[in-house]
Amino acid sequence: MSPIELLRWATEPVERRSTALLWGGLIALLASSGVLTSMEAPPLAEALLYLVMISGWTVGACGMVGYMRWFFKKSSDEARKSQPPPQRK
Repeated sequence: MSPIELLRWATEPVERRSTALLWGGLIALLASSGVLTSMEAPPLAEALLYLVMISGWTVGACGMVGYMRWFFKKSSDEARKSQPPPQRK
């Protein structure tokens, strides 16, 4: 899969996938930033933790985009269903 296909897959409006990506990214971001702030790591480990932090942020952002797309799609579908049918004259 190319990076563009992965981004399309990650931002598709699917609730379960988007929620899992959002929480997974948030956990990776918080865990790596917590380790970075609480202990002094060697430069290589620090660089790896920064990479995990940036990756977690990216995955979480893709999950949020997918979740918002799903939410707006669901809301617009519900609004369409609740509208009365157009009156014919």
